[in-house]
Amino acid sequence: MPVERLARPLELIPAFASTVLHLPTRVRGYRRFAVLAVYLLAIVATWTLLWRWSQLRELPDVGDRAFRVTRTRPPAELNAFGPYLRAIEGLGEVIEAQGGVATSGYVDQNGVDPVMRAWMSQHPGAMELLIEGASRPDAFIDVEGGMTGARATAIRLEATKRLAALADAALMEAGRLRREGDLAGAWAHLIAAIRASRHMAMAEPTARFEASNLAEVAIEPVFEWGRDPKVDLALLRRALDELAAAEALTRPISDVYRAQYATAEESLSNLRPLIHGWSEVRQPAEWPDPLAHTPALESFLNGEPERSRRVLRLLAANDLAWCDRPIFERPEFAEPRLRIYASDPAALAAARALPADDLARWLDSSLIAPTLLWRLGEAELVDRGDRQWMALLKDAVAVPLFTREMGRPPAFSAEAIRHYFPDPAAALDPVEPGPASGRVEEK
Repeated sequence: MPVERLARPLELIPAFASTVLHLPTRVRGYRRFAVLAVYLLAIVATWTLLWRWSQLRELPDVGDRAFRVTRTRPPAELNAFGPYLRAIEGLGEVIEAQGGVATSGYVDQNGVDPVMRAWMSQHPGAMELLIEGASRPDAFIDVEGGMTGARATAIRLEATKRLAALADAALMEAGRLRREGDLAGAWAHLIAAIRASRHMAMAEPTARFEASNLAEVAIEPVFEWGRDPKVDLALLRRALDELAAAEALTRPISDVYRAQYATAEESLSNLRPLIHGWSEVRQPAEWPDPLAHTPALESFLNGEPERSRRVLRLLAANDLAWCDRPIFERPEFAEPRLRIYASDPAALAAARALPADDLARWLDSSLIAPTLLWRLGEAELVDRGDRQWMALLKDAVAVPLFTREMGRPPAFSAEAIRHYFPDPAAALDPVEPGPASGRVEEK
C-alpha cells in the first residue's frame, strides 16, 4: 500500500514535464512572452543557486564551537562589578569633560585631575567601592535584558572605560596617601587599581588593551611605593603575594580571540560596510571583470556571507588550537603573511580541516578579510605587553624586598623573582639578564 501511494505521484512527473516543455507552443501573443520570461527567470535563479553552491562546495563548515563564548554569571558576592558599577555611576560625564579619555593627565597639587577630584568630592564612597570590588575573585557585567552582540559589547566597554578612570584616580590617590605616611592605605589603592585592570579584561575580553595600559601606568607608583624605606617588610611581603594573586587573574589570550571572532561573525548580518571595505582593498583582475562594478552581486555569487562565516570558523579553529601555548610549543606559520599555522597532528580536527594554503586563498577572497587586522599580531603584542607589565609590577616589590632581606641588591631582577617564586613558569624575566633594572633597583 505505501508503495502504491508513492508510485501515483511519481507517475505525474512525466506529464508535468511534458506540460512545462510544450506550454510555450500552446499559448499565443503576450502570454507566450510571459511564459518564456518566467522560464528564463527560473533558469537564471537555478543557475545562480547552483553557482553559489559550487563556490562553497570545497569549503568545509566546522561550526562555531571553537569560539563560542560560554561565560556564566558568578554569584553576586563574588562579582567585582557589583561594587564597581555603583562606584562609577555618573563617571561618564567626567570622561566626556576630559575629551573622551579615561584621564586627562593634568593633576592638581593633591595628585588627582581637578575634574576627577570634584567628582570624587561628590561621591566620597567611590574609592571604598573600588577597593571592595577589587577584593572579589570574579568579574561579570550583566547587560540589562540579556542583550547580546555589538550593543552589549559597547555597554561593557563603556563600563570598563569608566572603571579605568576611577582606577587611574586610585593610583594618584595612593601617591597622596604615601606622602602623608599612610603606606598601608596607599597599597590598598594600588592593588585595587591593579586588580581592577584584571577584572576589566575578565568581564570584557576586548578591553584587554585598556587593561594593559592601566597595568603599565601602575608600574611607576608601585615602584615609588616599594622603594619607600618606611614600608616595613611584612607589608612588602604581603604586597608581593597580592601582586602574584592579581597576576593569576590574567585571562588567556584565547578569550580575546573568541570575543573578536564572535564579533566578526555577528558583523556578517550587515554586509554593506563589509562589501565597501572589501571593494576598496581588492586586487584588480588581470582580465576584464564584468562584476567589478557590482561588488554586491559579486559577493552574492561568491557565496557570501556563508563564505566568510566558514572562513572565520576555520581561522578560529586554527588560532585557538595554539594561541595559549608558549611560542616554542607552536608549529611554524605555513602562511606567515596571514599568521596561519601549519597543520599539526596534535590539533583538533577542525584546525586540520583545510590545508593552510587553501585557507589563505579562501581568506583572501572573503569579505571579512579586511576586518581581521587584530589577529595579524596586534592581539599577541597586547597580551605580551600586558604580561610584561604584570611581571614588572612584581619586580617593583620583589627587588626592594630581596635587597632588604638579603642585605644586597639582586644581580638582576629575575634573581629576586626566582627567590620568591621558585616555579620556573613564574620566574620568566621580562627584561634581558644583567644588572637589576634601574626602574626597580633599590637605591
